[in-house]
Amino acid sequence: DVYYSSAVIPSTLFALKPGEHRLGPAEIGVRAVDPELGYGLPLRFRSTTLREMVTNTVSVKVKPLPDNAPASFTGGVGVFEMAAAASTTTVAVGDPISMEFFVSGIGNLRTMGAPEFGIPQTDIWKSYEANKELDDETDSDGFNKGQVKFSRVIIPEAKVDAIPSFLLTYFDPAKAEYVTLRTDPIPITVTHDRDGDSPAAIQFSPDETKPGNSSTANKPTPVFQDILHIRSGPPRWVANAGGSQP
Repeated sequence: DVYYSSAVIPSTLFALKPGEHRLGPAEIGVRAVDPELGYGLPLRFRSTTLREMVTNTVSVKVKPLPDNAPASFTGGVGVFEMAAAASTTTVAVGDPISMEFFVSGIGNLRTMGAPEFGIPQTDIWKSYEANKELDDETDSDGFNKGQVKFSRVIIPEAKVDAIPSFLLTYFDPAKAEYVTLRTDPIPITVTHDRDGDSPAAIQFSPDETKPGNSSTANKPTPVFQDILHIRSGPPRWVANAGGSQP
């Protein structure tokens, strides 16, 4: 009798452009028992030989994505969920807030981009480029769920009462349509500045702004309490205090 064993080597591919594509052939080298050597001996004593195996090819037709993708589409294809959290909810104008977004689901997490503000935030929020964290253990293979983490620093440039919604749009192949995920606004408290008061403005009278009419400022008196004079000239050698040479 001849005994066979089989092994499945899963592999996930994501198409980057539409059109007709041919997958394969794939090659693999395996070491198998040579039935012509060691005939009649137990299996563990038989000789083995290295064999190169080649698979068949598979033709795949990749359809293009619809042209009506919204601005919040970042390249994700699959089915996903999203959650968001802010590092703090009490800041001053100009203080940074670290936003963390957790996107989980089945699909191409590696080619997905970070969520974006739902509406333009010019002169209200400053946003920096997002950081993406994804490793092989948490990636999706196209059949099982995975999770990716995005981190983005945002800074309020005005006094607001909430962090606005972030949007993430992906394409759902089963529904053949774009799906948009939206985070809930996060209430926050923003003070006017870090000290609570605005800096006082310097006032000038009309006469002081004319050339030659500027008042002379009082000359400050230097006080040397912490910094002593440092000699910049050549050193002057003196005799030892005890009168003897070292």
